[in-house]
Amino acid sequence: MYLKNFAVCIIAILSSTAFSAKKSALNPDLQTIFSDLRINITKTEKNIASDFNRQFKNSKNFLFSHSKMRNLQRKLAKNQTFSEYRTWPSFMLDISKANTLTSIKKACSNIDLNGENTIQNILTNNAKYFCLNKYLSILQRVKYRKFIKNQGVYLAQHESYIFHPKLTKNLSKTFSLYARDTKPNIALSNAAITYYTKTDQIPKKNIRKKITYTPEFTRYLQTKDLAERSTKHVFYKELKKMMKETLAKLNNSTISDKELKVSTQSILNYFNLTLEYQPKEKAMLSLLAHGKSLARRSKHTQAQRLFKRILREKSFHYDKTIFEHMWSYISQGEYKNALAELETNYLKSIKDPTNNSKLYFWLGLMNFKAGNEARSSKIFKDLISKNPLSYYAILSSKVLSKDNDADTKNIYLSHIGTKKYRSIANKNININALKRLSLWNTVNNNTFFRSELKNIYKYEDPKLLENHILAIAYHLSKNGYYLDSFKVLYSSIEANKLSVNESTLKLLFPVPYYAQVKSKTKEFDPIIALSLIRQESAFNRFARSHVGARGLMQLMPGTAKRFKRRVKNKHLYNSNLNITIGTKYFHNLMNRYDNNLVYSLAAYNAGEGRVDRWQETYLNSESILKNIENIPYLETRKYVKLIFRNIFFYKMLLADNKSDSNDLNQIYDIHLGFDR
Repeated sequence: MYLKNFAVCIIAILSSTAFSAKKSALNPDLQTIFSDLRINITKTEKNIASDFNRQFKNSKNFLFSHSKMRNLQRKLAKNQTFSEYRTWPSFMLDISKANTLTSIKKACSNIDLNGENTIQNILTNNAKYFCLNKYLSILQRVKYRKFIKNQGVYLAQHESYIFHPKLTKNLSKTFSLYARDTKPNIALSNAAITYYTKTDQIPKKNIRKKITYTPEFTRYLQTKDLAERSTKHVFYKELKKMMKETLAKLNNSTISDKELKVSTQSILNYFNLTLEYQPKEKAMLSLLAHGKSLARRSKHTQAQRLFKRILREKSFHYDKTIFEHMWSYISQGEYKNALAELETNYLKSIKDPTNNSKLYFWLGLMNFKAGNEARSSKIFKDLISKNPLSYYAILSSKVLSKDNDADTKNIYLSHIGTKKYRSIANKNININALKRLSLWNTVNNNTFFRSELKNIYKYEDPKLLENHILAIAYHLSKNGYYLDSFKVLYSSIEANKLSVNESTLKLLFPVPYYAQVKSKTKEFDPIIALSLIRQESAFNRFARSHVGARGLMQLMPGTAKRFKRRVKNKHLYNSNLNITIGTKYFHNLMNRYDNNLVYSLAAYNAGEGRVDRWQETYLNSESILKNIENIPYLETRKYVKLIFRNIFFYKMLLADNKSDSNDLNQIYDIHLGFDR
């Protein structure tokens, strides 16, 4: 299995089909909470959502059908569920009737934002763009003198729409009618220049070619470095070349420590001399990446020189660089030096360390190793409370359980709260809002879905708010839209609209296909496969990644053929076959890597060849935590952590599991593969 963009592949196919409700497997406790909730969506409502979605998409491309819009307007007038959407077709129909400058300006003026309802603002904004695009089209037909005389003020009043990139194509046509240095071009150019300079933007290339420049605007573009981009590219390319040559010598063992010191100094000298001419953010990121490469090859002194140079700027990639700088000490076992460096030079400049779970956890572990047990205990407890769904919250629970000789599950639950949800029924829910959320999800309109959710976030009653969030998350899961349910829950938790407790966790970790998984995993714990499926496809058996991985376990066709020669691509969407082949493949990986779960998961995500190389260079620490942090690919590193997180929560929530070991190398009864 090779690297793949999980989120993109899921979203791309969610609109193609709804999952079968019979595959939904939610905890019985949840079914009790929602036993009185009924979200019944009629065929008419489905048709309205589909029609509305289609007309809205067309309008974004400035396409319009009067008859279809009129038909939509009639349907909306008779349906209460979409009452908040009725004004948009009226606006669009008024625009379609306007064919003169006077009438189109009047139609545009009637479209006003109310500032309260998120959906209505989106729709009125859409109508405004559509209207002003038509205004430009009509403007292209008016006489030369009339444009100069009457339109300058109107352009200024609606500049944020007219000069927006959405209208660039039609705006370019308008400019094309008037040659540079003519009065209409100057009038239009001045309006454009005022807007771009005021908003600190650069016009698109096709607009820049047609504008009549003022001396001030010429200087403005020069300050935006348009003329220097090619020069910047040359300097940046040279910096990358120097780094690449150094790493090549390191990989071939043809550079001594003394030569590496000289090479690092040369890179720093060049970086310092050319920084003002470099694309700063990219240059800093490249310097950070080079430092990480050196540190992972145990060239810590030179890596630290690079990290300190980035940190001097206190600008780009600051928190990331602080962690890597600390990591260069930690990976050598120098916890006290790491803590002293962090607290003396950098900790005060981090606004809220709890926002960075990784850095905060290792700050706790540094304190623990340094003997500051009270401080480390507070950090771990804070991390569980403030970032309860993170991999580092689990690690914090395990460190605390080991220190206190207590059960990890009890430690974790005691710091996330014991709130219980009572029955959620139709009588205390805005059913129309939940219907719309469900329908927009079905037609894959993420814009409307997110906006409806934002409107729910405005509820002032916390209990009412939580009831709505839980109700829509439950409804989505029940109907097989697990990924969308997860998104609702994650975004609500991050926005502090929903607390994490056992009920929330049960929604986040459902168990569809579990019976099939258990029947196919006699050689290893089925929870591992279940956790993997959740991460790979969010239980969508029709999932397909941008690189061609398919089905529940996201199998590449080539990989599948290793275990079933005549399998066709379409067969991989069969859940039973996909799980059969996927679990065989994973068992094969476990055998190859001597039941080491870190290596096996990393190979499932990034490929066996890469993991074989990584074992020699990066994954050779005596600490499992360090080995996981040393996985060089960000996606694979995150993937392994998330699978471990999934395993922990599934083990914790399923009734047949008992207490968790406080050993960091074990999650309940699943050994991660190291003897240390």
